[in-house]
Amino acid sequence: MRDGEAVLLVKGILVNSPSFPEGPGSVSAAPHLPDGFAGTFTSRYVEAGGLRQHVVTGGDGPPLLLVHGWPQTWYAWRLVMPALARGFSVVVPDQRGCGLSGKPGDGYDTGTLAADLAALMDALGHRRFAVAGHDTGMWIGYALAADHPGRVARLAVAETPLPGVSDARPAGHDIQSQGRHCHETTMAGARRAASGLGSATHRGRAAFFRRRDAMAQFAATHACGAAREGGPG
Repeated sequence: MRDGEAVLLVKGILVNSPSFPEGPGSVSAAPHLPDGFAGTFTSRYVEAGGLRQHVVTGGDGPPLLLVHGWPQTWYAWRLVMPALARGFSVVVPDQRGCGLSGKPGDGYDTGTLAADLAALMDALGHRRFAVAGHDTGMWIGYALAADHPGRVARLAVAETPLPGVSDARPAGHDIQSQGRHCHETTMAGARRAASGLGSATHRGRAAFFRRRDAMAQFAATHACGAAREGGPG
């Protein structure tokens, strides 16, 4: 083994990685963490799906994957992670292009981002797991459940209307009506998405994935550059 490398044994699977990350973007150097956070959670690199992924893990119980939004990293979940770790094995990655994970020039459509997460959970030894996503993590979580239905035991999503599924009517100009509209369309979209996950011909899903190119172009233009410093989101 070379200096600065570690071999991780995770549920019987050997995961070769560089040394555990330190500095900005890692658990060891992240500011304003809840008390005792570093005693429960650890940063690590995992090579999965052809991508070096930075992931923060901790806790005990059935696996729970947390999918952050944009432009964020694992750090967005820091305040709820300790409570979740009391009942779950919590897995919180930096997505492709964000934080300390790899930043290739392509692969920012929802299908590829979901495949990254499925490969990560394979590498960690989690065949079946629950998923919670917010903001753009709602889109990615939905893609993960739809593309890999045998892997996702439960799905919880929030905070973003789902293209092709949620009601897209204008919300009005005042903040109160916008907030109410966002809540209503997000919840309605989540219900419709859940009802259609078992159907490969779900029209909302088809409409959603017709928008992949636009999302990929946006992410490639903005997400990579914004996250290249690897700092907390």
